[in-house]
Amino acid sequence: MLKFIWNSWWRNKERFILLLVGVLIVSTGLSYLIGTTQANNGTVVDELQKRWGSSYDIVVRPPGSRSVTEDLKLLEPNYMSGLDGGITRKQYETVKQITDVEVAAPIAMIGNYYADAQLGTYDFKEPGIYKVTIQDVQDTGLQQEKQTNSYFLGAGWSPSESDGLNRDLSPQELGKQPLMEFGSATMLAGIDPEAEARLVGLDQATKKATHSRYFTKDDIATDNGNDVWNIPLILNSHEYVDAYRKYRYEKVDVSLVNDSMTETVQDIMKKGGKSYLKTLPLQPAKVYKITTNQTSEELVNDILKGTVPSKSTGSFDWMYLKPSSVEYQALASPFATRWPFAYQITPQEVPEDIQLAKRTMYRKARTFGDTSINFKSVPKMTLNFIGVFDPQKLNISKDPLTELPMETYFPAKAQWVMDKNERPVNPVRDVKPTNDPYDFLTKPPSMLTTLDAAFKLRGDKAISAIRVNVKGVEAMNAMSEKKLQAVAQEIEDKTGLITDVTLGSSPQLALTYLPGLKNESALGWVQQPWIKLGSSMAIFQEAKVGMSGVIASVIAVALVYVFSSNFILLYARKKEFAILLSLGWRPRQMSKLLFLEATLLGTFVALISWTILGSFWLTTDHPIALGRILLIGLAGLLIYWGGTLVPMALIHRIRPFESMRSGEVSKGRRFVRSQSIFGMSLNQLFTYWQRTLLSIVAIALPTSLFIFFLFVTFRLKGVLYATWLGEYVALEVGTMHYVAMAVALLIAILTTTEIMWQNVNERKPQLAVLKATGWRDGWIRLLVLTEGMLTGLFAGVIGLLLALAMIGYVYNQFPVNELLFLSMMLFIPVVTGVIGALLPAQRAVRITPNAAIGSVAVNIEATERRFKLTLGTIGVVLVAGVTSLFLFASNEDITQAPKQAQDKPPAVQTTGAKIADVKQNESKKTAAVSQSETDKKIKKLMKKGMVQTTPGGEQINNQFFYVDPLIETPKELDLKEKPGYRFVTVPVMLELDVDPEFKNAMSIYRPSTYAMTAPDGKEYLPIDYVNRNEKAWKFSYQYFSGKKSHVDLVYQVPEDEKVLVLYASDSAFPRTVTVKIELPPVAKALTDQEEQAVKQMMNKGVVKTYPGDPLQKKAVFHVDAMLPNPPKELKLKPWSGYQLVTLPLIFQDTYYDHDGSSVNYRPNTFTLQAPDGTEYEQIDYVNRNEKAWKNGFQYYPPFRSQIDFVYEVPDDQSVFVMYASSEAFPKPTTVKIGLD
Repeated sequence: MLKFIWNSWWRNKERFILLLVGVLIVSTGLSYLIGTTQANNGTVVDELQKRWGSSYDIVVRPPGSRSVTEDLKLLEPNYMSGLDGGITRKQYETVKQITDVEVAAPIAMIGNYYADAQLGTYDFKEPGIYKVTIQDVQDTGLQQEKQTNSYFLGAGWSPSESDGLNRDLSPQELGKQPLMEFGSATMLAGIDPEAEARLVGLDQATKKATHSRYFTKDDIATDNGNDVWNIPLILNSHEYVDAYRKYRYEKVDVSLVNDSMTETVQDIMKKGGKSYLKTLPLQPAKVYKITTNQTSEELVNDILKGTVPSKSTGSFDWMYLKPSSVEYQALASPFATRWPFAYQITPQEVPEDIQLAKRTMYRKARTFGDTSINFKSVPKMTLNFIGVFDPQKLNISKDPLTELPMETYFPAKAQWVMDKNERPVNPVRDVKPTNDPYDFLTKPPSMLTTLDAAFKLRGDKAISAIRVNVKGVEAMNAMSEKKLQAVAQEIEDKTGLITDVTLGSSPQLALTYLPGLKNESALGWVQQPWIKLGSSMAIFQEAKVGMSGVIASVIAVALVYVFSSNFILLYARKKEFAILLSLGWRPRQMSKLLFLEATLLGTFVALISWTILGSFWLTTDHPIALGRILLIGLAGLLIYWGGTLVPMALIHRIRPFESMRSGEVSKGRRFVRSQSIFGMSLNQLFTYWQRTLLSIVAIALPTSLFIFFLFVTFRLKGVLYATWLGEYVALEVGTMHYVAMAVALLIAILTTTEIMWQNVNERKPQLAVLKATGWRDGWIRLLVLTEGMLTGLFAGVIGLLLALAMIGYVYNQFPVNELLFLSMMLFIPVVTGVIGALLPAQRAVRITPNAAIGSVAVNIEATERRFKLTLGTIGVVLVAGVTSLFLFASNEDITQAPKQAQDKPPAVQTTGAKIADVKQNESKKTAAVSQSETDKKIKKLMKKGMVQTTPGGEQINNQFFYVDPLIETPKELDLKEKPGYRFVTVPVMLELDVDPEFKNAMSIYRPSTYAMTAPDGKEYLPIDYVNRNEKAWKFSYQYFSGKKSHVDLVYQVPEDEKVLVLYASDSAFPRTVTVKIELPPVAKALTDQEEQAVKQMMNKGVVKTYPGDPLQKKAVFHVDAMLPNPPKELKLKPWSGYQLVTLPLIFQDTYYDHDGSSVNYRPNTFTLQAPDGTEYEQIDYVNRNEKAWKNGFQYYPPFRSQIDFVYEVPDDQSVFVMYASSEAFPKPTTVKIGLD
C-alpha cells in the first residue's frame, strides 16, 4: 500500500508540492512557536519569579488610611512615613499568631525630632556689640530655598535682674562660645527589633563597635519621672537632606560708654535700639559654614566613640510635630502616553493656633501641643544612642523593578520633569528631601527605637503599619496568589485592619503636580516611581493568556488546514476511489489508505519538529524538557490524524458510478447577472456554496484568531507597559507574537491555495471553453483572483465578528477604541485570499482548450523542475528555521530599569482638573486683588506726607526737600551686596532759600534716619551715605541754611521689593514728605563659575563678538544690535517668568555673483546657551529678505539676508552665548548677549 500511495503522489507532483509545503510550514511553525513560547515562557516566569520577590508580602494598615491613588492600585512612595498610628498591640499579636504568618514586623511613626549637633566656636575676645546673621540654605532640586535672620549680642554684658532682657539685644559671655546647633528634621520610629531583624536584617546592618550595637531584650524604655522616658536609639548613618547654615559674626563699630557695657546698651536703646544699630558700620566679618552631612557625621562619630554630649540633669527632648500624609487629587495627565497617571497635591492651610512659620504646606500640620506648647501632651524623652546602622547593608529589595514604596530606610525617588507651564525641564533634576517635615519630599525614619518605647511615647495605638511575610510563598503561581489573598483576608477578619498584597508589585511612573503655596509660585511636575500593586501576577496572567493564544492559534490553524486539505483531496479523488470500489476495494481499505497517508505526513511533521527542537535542546541550556519535545512531535501527528477523520467517514458514501464524473453535483444557478468578471465570480462562489463555505471557514478561523491575537498583543503591551517590570517582560515575548502572526498567515494562504487549486482543476472544461471563445489570459487570471478576493472578504467579516465575540468573552468588554484598527485588519484576509489564488490563477492560465476538454493529463518537465526546487527550498528553510530558533529564542537580559515607550494612551488613566488651572483663573483675580491691596497700602503710606512726590518728580513750590532720580551706588563706599539683596541709592536734596540775615542758621536735619517702608510694613534704614556738600550738612544732623545739601542715601533691600515709600520729616523743613520709589527688576548676577562657563563657551568661536559690534559690521556674518521688541507681526507674548529676545542675524556673501545657485545656511539652528548649559531655540522669526534666504536653509548670494530671530529665555538670566557655525561662512562665531 505504501508503494500505491507513493505512485499516487508522484503522478500528481503539483499537489505533492503543496503537501510538502504544508508539512514544512506546520512542522517548522509548530516547532518554532512552541519552542520559543516555552523558552520565553520560562524566561518570563523566571524573571517574574526573581522580580516578584520583595521585602514583605502583605502590608497591614489602620482602617481609613487608604489614599485616592489606591483606586487604581497605586501606592505613593514611602506612604508609610505619613501614617500616624492606629494599630494596637493586641491587633499586632493577633497577626503574629495567624498560622501562615512567618514574620510580622510592625513600625510605629512616633513623630518628628530635630537631630542636630554643635560644630565650631566663635571667640568673643572683647566686650562690644556683635551682629550675628544666620542663613539657612537648602537645595531641594526644585529650587534653592534661603532663610536669613539676624540679631545683636552684647558681649560682656551682664544685665541686672531689674534691667531684664530686651528684644533688641541679648547678653553674651566673653570667650569661645559654640555656634548655634544645626541639623535636620528626622522622623523617629519604633520597631520590633526581633521582627525587623528577620524581615530586613537590621541587626546585620548595624555597625559592630565598642559603642555601637543592635537592640537587645534589655533595651527598654525607662521612666525618668514626670512622663519623661529614656529610650534606646539607633541612627541611620546616611544623611539625605542637602542643606547648610552660614554663620556671620560682625562687630558693630560703636564705642563703649565709660567702658561700661551696661551704659553702652542703655545709650543704644535710647537712640533707637536695633534700628539704630542697623545704621552703624560693621567691622570685617568672620563666616562659618556647616552642612547637614557634617552634623550627621559628627553625631555618628560621637555615637561610635561614646562621646555624645550629655544633657544637664532634669533636661529632656520633646517632639512638637506628628506624622502627616500627603493628600492627593486625581488629575488629567498632560502627556498621557508617557505618564498615564497624574495626581496633584492639595495645599494645606496651617491653623492659627499652630505656631509654625509657614502658613501653607503640602502636608496637614499636626501637633502634639497647643499654642503654649503644653508639655503634658507632647512626647518627652531623653535619647540613649546605642548604635548606628547602614541602610545599604539591609536585606531588602534594591531591584528598581520591584522596589516597594514603603521601605522605611530610603527617601522616595523623584525627578523634576516639567515646569508649571508643562514645559520640559532639560536636563531633569533629582528632587531631594527637605528639612521641612511637612514638605512634599521628606526623609525616611532615620532614628529607630523599640516598639516598647513607641507605646510609652504614643499610647495604645502607636503602630502605623505591619509588614508581613507569609510561609510557603516561594513560587509565582495561582496557589501563591490564593494563599496570599487568604492570609490577607484572615488578617482583616480577625483584626478589622486593612491589607494589601505587595508581593509582586512593580514601579509605575506617575506625575505629581506641586501647586504654589501661599505667596509662592507653583513648582511644576515631578515624576516618581509609584507602585502598581500585584503587577507581577497581572503580568503573569496576561502573559499566560498571550502564550496560550500562540499555541492555540497555531494548532487550530494547522487543524483547519489539514482538515480542508483532506476534504478537498477527497473531492479531487472521487473518481479514483470510485474506480477502486468498482475493482473490489472495500471502504474500510480506502479509509485505511487515507489514515496511512495522514500517518506518513504526520510522521514527517514529527521528524522535522524533533530535528529542530532536538538541535535546540542540545546546543542550549535545555529550556525545553525532553518529554515536551516528544509531545510536540506527537502533536503534529495528531493534527494530521484529526484532519483525516471526517474524510475517512465520508469515503463510505462514494459509489462506483462516481467514476463517471468528478466533483460535486451542482445546480448551476445564477444569483446575479454574469455580465462582468465580478458577477461570474460571485455566481461561481454561490453555485459551489458548500466548498465556498469551507474555504471561508478555512480563512475566517485563522483571521479571527489573528485579529484576536492582535488585540491580546496590544492589550498585553498596554498592561505590561504600565510598569517597569511589565515592559521588560513585554520585550521578552514580543518577537514570538509576530512570528505567530506570520505562521498563521502562511497556513491561511496555504489553505486558500489548496481550495482554489481544486476549484480550478474541476473547472478545467469551463475555463477551456472561455479561452476557446476568446478570453485572454489576463481575464482568466482576474476571474480566479476575484474569487479569492471575495472569499477573503467574506472570511474577513466572519473572522472579525468571531474575534469581537472572543474579545467580549475573554475580557468582558467591547473594544470601542480599537474597533477601527481591528476593522482595518479586513485587509489581511482579502490579501490572504488574493495571494492564495495566485498559483491557482496561474494554473488556470496554463489550461489549453484541447487538453482540458479532452481531459488529457499533463506532466511536463517544468513540473519536475519545480518539484526539485521545492525539495531544495524545504531543506534550506529547515536549516534556517533551526538557526533562527537559536537566534531569537535566546534569553534577553536587562541591566537597568527600562524606559517606558507607549505609542498611545493606555485605556486606564487619571482624570481631573489641575488646581493651578483653577487658581490660574483666580490668580488673575487674586493678582488683581493683590495688586489692588498693594496699591491701597502704598496710597496709605503716601498719605502720611503732606507733600507726595517721586524721585525726579515735579518740584512743588515752596518745597525745600526733594529727591532726585535714583543713581548707582557710590563706588567710594566699596559696599558688598548680600545674596538676595540689592542696593538702592536715593539722592536727597535740601535747600532753604532764606533772607541773608538767616544764612548759615543751623537746623536739625537727619536724612540718615529716613526709612523706606514696603507695602507689608517692613522698614529699611540707610546702611551708608555720601555727603556731597559738607558745608551744607555736618555731623549727621546739622543743616546750615542758604546752602544746598546733597546726600546720597544707600539702602539695602530684598531683590523682590518693587515699590517702597520714603518718609522724610525734620525740623529743617516744615512739611512732611513721602516719596514713592519704584524699583526696576534685578538681573541675576553671574557667579564666578558662571563667568568661567561663559568664557569657555566664547572660546569655541574663532570670531568673538556681541550684538551691534561695530568691528564686525563688514563681516560676512554678524549680529546687529538687539531689537527692543519682537516683530509686531508675530504677535508674541512671553510666558510668565520669561522674556523675549530679538536678534537680527545678518549674512551677506558678495564674493559670488548671482547665478541662481544657493549655499547651505541654517541660522534657525543657532541656539542661545545659558551659563548652566541650558539651550534655548528660536520660537519664531521674520525673514526680512526672501530673495536672500529661502526654505529654511538656502542662501542666494550676493543678496543681504536679515532674519530677526525671537528667543524666549528666563527673565532672571542676564547672559547668553550664541554659537554660530555654518558651511556658508568659514569662521565659527560666538556672540555674547547681555541682557539689562
